Amino acid sequence: MSSPVYLLACVAASATVFFLAHVPQSRESLLLRFDAVELALFAVLGADKALDIGAGPVAAVAMGVVTATLGGVVRDVLSGESPAILSREIYATAALAGAVVFVLFLGADVPRETAMVTGFVVALAIRFGTLHWNWSLPRYGQPSGDT
Repeated sequence: MSSPVYLLACVAASATVFFLAHVPQSRESLLLRFDAVELALFAVLGADKALDIGAGPVAAVAMGVVTATLGGVVRDVLSGESPAILSREIYATAALAGAVVFVLFLGADVPRETAMVTGFVVALAIRFGTLHWNWSLPRYGQPSGDT
C-alpha cells in the first residue's frame, strides 16, 4: 500500500471497463478479456510480493493464485453469479501456471523482469485459450467398472 501504482492501475482498468461497457456486442467478451489480464498480472505480482517478504517458492505460488483469483470470486459473488473458480472453466489453473513459471524462472536465475513477463504471458495465454476455444477441466465422476 506504500505505492499507489497498483491502486492507480485498478482505477484505470475500472474506468476503461466503465466507459466501454456500453458496447453490447462485445461487452461480455471484453470484460472476460480484461479479467484474464487481471488474473495473469496478479498471479505474478502476488507470487513476487510473497517472495519479497521471505516466503518460500510453494507459498509464493499459493499466494499468487489466491491474489489472482480472490478478486474474481468477490466480483462474481457481488454480481450474483457463480464464481468462475467453481466452474469447469480454466481459471485458477491459469493463475497457477503463471505463478509456477514465474517462481521457477526466478529459481533458475532468470532476470526478474523476464520471469514476470513470461509468467504473465503463460497465464494470459492459457486464459485466452480457455475463452477462445472453450477449454475446460475434466469433471470428477464415479469410475466406470465394477462397484
